[in-house]
Amino acid sequence: MAIHELKGVEMGQSGESIDFVSGVLLESELDGNKHYDLTLKNVVQYDLFYDYQQKEELVEVKITTINDQTAKAQMEVRTVNKRDPDDNVIELVTTNPIELS
Repeated sequence: MAIHELKGVEMGQSGESIDFVSGVLLESELDGNKHYDLTLKNVVQYDLFYDYQQKEELVEVKITTINDQTAKAQMEVRTVNKRDPDDNVIELVTTNPIELS
């Protein structure tokens, strides 16, 4: 299992930077298959992700870790929690490989 702290996330197509307070990419393995969970907290533009979730479309994101590693990924929007504006949580998942470089 690997945990990567994030310092930046951009929308893949538009290049729009996503504002968030903290973010983590968790890489795990189950039955020989890799699984990636991306969690962002206090996301200002949660509505962008909500639209993808409602349409059941994959979202393309570019991520940057605190170690300046970058990667692009197409991910499924699993959770958009917008109950409390101070704690908007976005969870994205994929089983497609994410290669940080």
